[in-house]
Parts: sequence; C-alpha cells; structure tokens
Amino acid sequence: DWLVRLVDGLQILPGSGTTTPTIPLWLTAMSLGLIGVWTLWPWLRVRRRWLIATAAAVLVTWTWHLAPSPRRDALTLTFPSITNGACCLISFPNGRTWMYDAGSMAGYDIHRWVVGPLLADRRISSIDALVLSHANLDHFSGVPELIEHHNVERLLVSPWFSDFSDPGDAADRLLADLRQKGLPITRIQRGSLLSGTGDVTVEVLWPPPAGSLPIRNANDSSLVLRISYAGYRVLLCGDIMEQGQGRLIRTGDLAADVLVLPHHGSTGYDPRPFILAVNPRYCIRSGGTRNVDIPNRLADVLADRVYLDCQIDGATEIEVRKSGLTVRPWRTARIAR
Repeated sequence: DWLVRLVDGLQILPGSGTTTPTIPLWLTAMSLGLIGVWTLWPWLRVRRRWLIATAAAVLVTWTWHLAPSPRRDALTLTFPSITNGACCLISFPNGRTWMYDAGSMAGYDIHRWVVGPLLADRRISSIDALVLSHANLDHFSGVPELIEHHNVERLLVSPWFSDFSDPGDAADRLLADLRQKGLPITRIQRGSLLSGTGDVTVEVLWPPPAGSLPIRNANDSSLVLRISYAGYRVLLCGDIMEQGQGRLIRTGDLAADVLVLPHHGSTGYDPRPFILAVNPRYCIRSGGTRNVDIPNRLADVLADRVYLDCQIDGATEIEVRKSGLTVRPWRTARIAR
C-alpha cells in the first residue's frame, strides 16, 4: 500500500513523467542485454574496450531515436483512431505542424492516450497552428491538455465559434482560458489566406463571414479546409451538415482526392450529393461506434472508391509527395495506394 501511495504522490510532481517515441523491441532487448553483460562483466571474458564501444553504439542509437525527426519532403495528414471524436495532425514539407481538432466524447483523456503519444512518436514538441473546426466538445475536449504539455503558437477558429458558445459553457471557458494564457487567436472564414505552409495551399471554403447568412447550428459553422500539394487535394469538413454541404455544392469546384466524411460520416441526411460533388478517390471516416454501417448505406457512391474507417482500420495516414499520394491505415491488410 505504501508503495502505491508513493507512486501516486510522485506522479503529480512536475516533470515526474514524460511521453517518449515508441521504442522498438530490438533496441529494448539490446539495451537490456548490454546491462546484463555490464553487470556480469567481472565474470565474463569480454574485453573492456569492446564493452565500451558497444555501450557507445547503443547510446548513439538511443540519441538518434529520440532526436527530432528529420524533415520529410512530403505533406502528411494523420488521423488517429479516436472514438466519437476528431483529430488530424498535419505535417507540412517545410517542417511546420498544424492540428485540426483534438476532441472526443469517449470519456478518456485523449491527450494522454492518443494525441500525446502520437506527437511523441513523431518527435513533435510544438504546434504552429491549432485549428478548431467548431464549438462542439467532441472536437476540442483534448485542447487544455494539449496546451499544457506542448507549445501551441496560435489558434485558428471561425467567427461563428463564439456565436455558438453560450456563456459559461465548455467552448466559452476554453476561449477565456486560452486568452488568459496569452495564446493568439485568429478568426478565419471563407476566402482567408493562410500563410506559413510553404508550397502547400490551404483554402478556407467555409463558413462565410458572420452575419452574412443565418447558420442554424454549430455543426454547419464548421471550418472546411482544402489542402493542396503537388496536384493532390484533401478536404477536411468538420461536422458540416445539410445546409453547409448544400451551400458548398452550389459554389462550384469542390474536387478533392481525399474526402474526410463530414460529421463522422453521419447519414441523418443524404450525403450522396456532396460526395459526388467532391468525387474523391478515398473516403475516410474519423468517428466512433455510430454509423459503422456506412459502406452498406452508401454502397452506391462508395463502390468505386476506397473507404477507410479509423474505428475499424485504425489510425490512417495520408502522405502526399511530388511522386504521388499514398493512404496508409494502421491495419496494413487494407493498405490503399
């Protein structure tokens, strides 16, 4: 009992723990083997210089593994498997990192169990821009912990975010807390030009300026981003529903190679016209236990497309290089190219 109480007491101290990249089994085995050999060295016929050289090699390997990742000449978007929520980590070829949403209604600490380990595995300590699509808890519940453990340079929200934040509710408290911490908050809307992304173009397709038309609910106020690089496009839709989708269809060009299905793939309304307007090669669903039968409900529009569900296929990564686009689900049996 005293040992459990000691551990519980120590874990609340600052710096008592840290999240590290996933350590490969071979490196763990090598390190344990070296410790064993070092312990038994007086009884082993091993030359000291060989032991020191091996220890140095293991130390260099650990340093390389824990060092910041080298810049990849690619645009990558990673969708972790978050139950009943949404999150997308965006890494640009110029080394910048954005995050689009970070929330869940699953009832667990998504930063501790999902977002934090993902950032550690990618050796990312700073987020250049955090984009919150709209004021629903399942899209921002992990933000307080994200801000606490990582350096976030700025927050991007739509002008409608505050309109759908009632005084004292979670979204209102979040904005107040972030202002108190001094985090710069920028309002973006349709037509906004987003900088700092190098050769990658980030278009804000929705929502329109506040007050330009009545938006019925927070979902339809979601920020819709189209990210383009090397001739390929990815469309992030938040939770836009019938109103937002209909308005976007009427604007004309929505074409994208990858569509992240709006509202976690909800079929409470007919999403077929929107999917057909985007005409993607890949449809990705980031959501939870609801709407898992989408392939059956939308078989007519998904038949000629690759459909991936993060709840079933695990974390999914989109990698765009000048040589082509690759979509990789964690469960490699369904690798799509």
